[in-house]
Amino acid sequence: TVKCRHSCHGVFLYYCDNRAAVRKTPGNILIRNCKFKNPDAILTQPFGHIWCCNRALDNITFENCIFDGICDPMNLECPKEEPLSLYMKYCTVVGREGYEDINFIVGNNIATVDLDHILFENLQGPKIVCDPNTKINIKKFKPKKKTGSDKKAEITRKTGVTQEE
Repeated sequence: TVKCRHSCHGVFLYYCDNRAAVRKTPGNILIRNCKFKNPDAILTQPFGHIWCCNRALDNITFENCIFDGICDPMNLECPKEEPLSLYMKYCTVVGREGYEDINFIVGNNIATVDLDHILFENLQGPKIVCDPNTKINIKKFKPKKKTGSDKKAEITRKTGVTQEE
């Protein structure tokens, strides 16, 4: 039998090029009650890329979702004028085998990261790399690793300072 790749690049990839005028800031996106199998990443906004240079996404919420098999961090590059707010509530995030130590979020100019009741399985816990100005709220996250070791949230500010929450 031939082995095939059974994964998707990401759950939500945000792109907005300059082919049309975007009058209002895109946002208020809610993704609820979904199960995703083998998404490489949950969310990608590569602002500054040729396909993402018009208006940035304002906010997005994932609620009661299962992301089974992630292997890449959320890449959230945002313009200073339009920072992104990310909200996740009652979600389960499962790391793909061999990717237990990946960063969960990496980004610039993020306004808010709000993680509420998130279960992390087969991951070293939520590792976030962001700007010093990013407001981070982590409520009742639960790391659960196959080896049984649990780790606290690790936040690395772009200044190089690492903190645990």
